[in-house]
Amino acid sequence: MFSLCSYVVDLALVDLVRKAHTFFGMTDKKSDDRIEEQLNRLGIGLIKHLDERFAELSSRMDRFENRMSSLEGGIDTVLKNQETDVQERLAGNRQVDRHEDWIERAAPGLVPMPRSVV
Repeated sequence: MFSLCSYVVDLALVDLVRKAHTFFGMTDKKSDDRIEEQLNRLGIGLIKHLDERFAELSSRMDRFENRMSSLEGGIDTVLKNQETDVQERLAGNRQVDRHEDWIERAAPGLVPMPRSVV
Protein backbone atom coordinates (compact mmCIF):
# COMPACT_ATOMS: atom_id res chain seq x y z
CA MET A 1 0.00 0.00 0.00
CA PHE A 2 2.86 2.32 0.83
CA SER A 3 4.42 2.10 -2.64
CA LEU A 4 1.14 2.92 -4.38
CA CYS A 5 0.51 5.94 -2.13
CA SER A 6 4.08 7.07 -2.57
CA TYR A 7 3.87 6.81 -6.34
CA VAL A 8 0.58 8.74 -6.53
CA VAL A 9 1.85 11.47 -4.21
CA ASP A 10 5.13 11.75 -6.16
CA LEU A 11 3.24 12.21 -9.42
CA ALA A 12 1.00 14.83 -7.84
CA LEU A 13 3.99 16.69 -6.39
CA VAL A 14 5.87 16.73 -9.68
CA ASP A 15 2.77 18.06 -11.42
CA LEU A 16 2.28 20.68 -8.71
CA VAL A 17 5.89 21.85 -8.98
CA ARG A 18 5.62 22.17 -12.74
CA LYS A 19 2.41 24.19 -12.45
CA ALA A 20 3.95 26.45 -9.79
CA HIS A 21 6.99 27.06 -11.98
CA THR A 22 4.82 27.89 -14.96
CA PHE A 23 2.49 30.13 -12.98
CA PHE A 24 5.24 32.12 -11.26
CA GLY A 25 7.62 32.05 -14.21
CA MET A 26 10.36 30.65 -12.00
CA THR A 27 13.50 29.38 -13.62
CA ASP A 28 15.82 29.76 -10.67
CA LYS A 29 17.27 26.36 -9.70
CA LYS A 30 17.52 27.32 -6.01
CA SER A 31 13.83 28.24 -5.85
CA ASP A 32 12.93 25.06 -7.70
CA ASP A 33 14.90 22.95 -5.23
CA ARG A 34 13.38 24.71 -2.21
CA ILE A 35 9.80 24.26 -3.48
CA GLU A 36 10.46 20.64 -4.38
CA GLU A 37 11.96 19.97 -0.93
CA GLN A 38 8.93 21.47 0.82
CA LEU A 39 6.53 19.54 -1.36
CA ASN A 40 8.45 16.32 -0.71
CA ARG A 41 8.21 16.87 3.05
CA LEU A 42 4.51 17.51 2.66
CA GLY A 43 4.13 14.36 0.56
CA ILE A 44 6.08 12.24 3.04
CA GLY A 45 3.92 13.53 5.87
CA LEU A 46 0.80 12.76 3.89
CA ILE A 47 2.02 9.26 3.11
CA LYS A 48 2.86 8.60 6.77
CA HIS A 49 -0.55 9.86 7.81
CA LEU A 50 -2.32 7.67 5.25
CA ASP A 51 -0.26 4.63 6.26
CA GLU A 52 -1.14 5.19 9.92
CA ARG A 53 -4.83 5.51 9.08
CA PHE A 54 -4.80 2.35 6.95
CA ALA A 55 -2.95 0.46 9.70
CA GLU A 56 -5.52 1.66 12.24
CA LEU A 57 -8.41 0.62 10.00
CA SER A 58 -6.81 -2.76 9.41
CA SER A 59 -6.40 -3.26 13.15
CA ARG A 60 -10.01 -2.26 13.79
CA MET A 61 -11.22 -4.67 11.10
CA ASP A 62 -9.19 -7.50 12.67
CA ARG A 63 -10.74 -6.80 16.09
CA PHE A 64 -14.20 -6.66 14.51
CA GLU A 65 -13.66 -9.99 12.75
CA ASN A 66 -12.52 -11.57 16.03
CA ARG A 67 -15.62 -10.29 17.83
CA MET A 68 -17.87 -11.55 15.04
CA SER A 69 -16.24 -15.00 15.19
CA SER A 70 -16.79 -15.06 18.93
CA LEU A 71 -20.45 -14.08 18.49
CA GLU A 72 -20.95 -16.74 15.82
CA GLY A 73 -19.56 -19.37 18.18
CA GLY A 74 -21.86 -18.20 20.97
CA ILE A 75 -24.92 -18.24 18.73
CA ASP A 76 -24.06 -21.73 17.47
CA THR A 77 -23.79 -22.94 21.07
CA VAL A 78 -27.15 -21.43 22.03
CA LEU A 79 -28.87 -22.94 18.98
CA LYS A 80 -27.39 -26.37 19.67
CA ASN A 81 -28.51 -26.18 23.32
CA GLN A 82 -32.00 -25.16 22.22
CA GLU A 83 -32.19 -28.04 19.76
CA THR A 84 -31.05 -30.48 22.45
CA ASP A 85 -33.63 -29.07 24.89
CA VAL A 86 -36.45 -29.48 22.37
CA GLN A 87 -35.44 -33.09 21.68
CA GLU A 88 -35.23 -33.87 25.41
CA ARG A 89 -38.67 -32.35 26.02
CA LEU A 90 -40.20 -34.41 23.20
CA ALA A 91 -38.60 -37.58 24.56
CA GLY A 92 -39.81 -36.74 28.08
CA ASN A 93 -43.37 -36.09 26.87
CA ARG A 94 -43.43 -39.43 25.05
CA GLN A 95 -42.21 -41.19 28.18
CA VAL A 96 -44.93 -39.52 30.30
CA ASP A 97 -47.54 -40.59 27.73
CA ARG A 98 -46.29 -44.20 27.88
CA HIS A 99 -46.38 -44.15 31.69
CA GLU A 100 -49.99 -42.87 31.65
CA ASP A 101 -50.95 -45.66 29.25
CA TRP A 102 -49.29 -48.30 31.47
CA ILE A 103 -51.05 -46.97 34.57
CA GLU A 104 -54.45 -47.00 32.83
CA ARG A 105 -53.90 -50.57 31.62
CA ALA A 106 -52.60 -51.78 34.99
CA ALA A 107 -55.46 -50.33 37.05
CA PRO A 108 -58.49 -49.85 34.79
CA GLY A 109 -61.35 -47.94 36.36
CA LEU A 110 -59.71 -47.31 39.74
CA VAL A 111 -59.10 -43.62 39.40
CA PRO A 112 -60.06 -41.74 36.29
CA MET A 113 -57.00 -39.86 35.07
CA PRO A 114 -57.41 -36.88 32.82
CA ARG A 115 -55.18 -36.94 29.75
CA SER A 116 -52.57 -34.22 29.84
CA VAL A 117 -52.75 -31.79 26.99
CA VAL A 118 -49.40 -30.79 25.60
